[in-house]
Amino acid sequence: MRNLFSEEQQWVSISDIMAGLMIIFMFIAVAYILEAQKTTKVVDDIAKTLKISKDSLQFVLTQVVEEHDRLKNRQDSVAKIMGNYRNMHKEVYHLLRDKLGDDLDEWGALLDSTTLTISFQEQKAKFYPSEATMLPDFKAVLNEFIEKYISLLVDGGYWKEIKEVRIEGHAYKSNEPFLTILKGSQDRARVILNKVRTHPTYKALPDSIKGELDFKMTTTGMGYTRMIDMNGRFVHNSNEAPCPACSRRVTFSVVTTNEEVVMKLNNLFNDE
Repeated sequence: MRNLFSEEQQWVSISDIMAGLMIIFMFIAVAYILEAQKTTKVVDDIAKTLKISKDSLQFVLTQVVEEHDRLKNRQDSVAKIMGNYRNMHKEVYHLLRDKLGDDLDEWGALLDSTTLTISFQEQKAKFYPSEATMLPDFKAVLNEFIEKYISLLVDGGYWKEIKEVRIEGHAYKSNEPFLTILKGSQDRARVILNKVRTHPTYKALPDSIKGELDFKMTTTGMGYTRMIDMNGRFVHNSNEAPCPACSRRVTFSVVTTNEEVVMKLNNLFNDE
């Protein structure tokens, strides 16, 4: 008798729970019906105001919802593509910073997180005046830098994502003609490139990687067109006085596959 009584109590408890759930579901159903009725009334009122049929209005609303969903999906895709690009860019920066951080200070170099540019702009001269011949101290710095830099680029895990390794020579505005200063900065950039290509680390690379590096490495002389101020900002943007020692600099920049990002975005918009 005691077991039967317990079983009856258990079934009563379950019945109470089921009844409670039914009431909850009933309230949800009523709320849904009321909301649907409100929506129907709103649609009817709008249709009357616009003097169009209810079916026409519902068709327009359907198109609006579909367009909203399409734009939302496109927005999500753009966010994903740009997020992947930013993450990869950030990872390359952290690789350079973590592996070269202490050495950069010793070499008198700075790493820009936005452009992935390493700039040798210490107060010490790097070349003999009006020449494209490196001073011994700067040559020694480059020997250390090139060894680590090439190894990081090739073996750091992002070699395929690197589109270009750009070497630039920069100058300070003087009384010499523009073309003379421009040629001087170009000559110095080419000397740096030759230093890379004759370095033991470069020579030890497999021919296939060496060929890829040859293709990706570019040099250019900027003359005094991109002088910087004491804070490292372009004078063109800051309107501050140029810093002579800072402006006379050599830079190494990693350019990642931004064209691939543009292509993906272009395909995304064209497909839709």
